[in-house]
Formats: sequence, C-alpha cells, structure tokens
Amino acid sequence: MLLFFARVKDSITVAEKSVTLESRFGPFHLSVKFPLKEMLYKGALAL
Repeated sequence: MLLFFARVKDSITVAEKSVTLESRFGPFHLSVKFPLKEMLYKGALAL
C-alpha cells in the first residue's frame, strides 16, 4: 500500500514532536502516533 502526503504551506516541520497518521478503510479506522525522529533521514524529513 502506498500513502501520499500533500505538500502544503503548513505541513509537518522538524520542530514537531510527534505525528499521527489516521486513515479509514471502510469500517476500519487506523490511528498511529509516532515520534517525528523516526521520520528523519540525515536531518531532513523523509516521508
């Protein structure tokens, strides 16, 4: 499964402490919260 994130003016920044991914697949609701440091690669956001 591929997930795409919009690149908007007020998107996720390095200053954020954590992010939450929420998605709905029919009757299922997925919500996962994880630290932003897991999304960094060589000091830059790598989604």
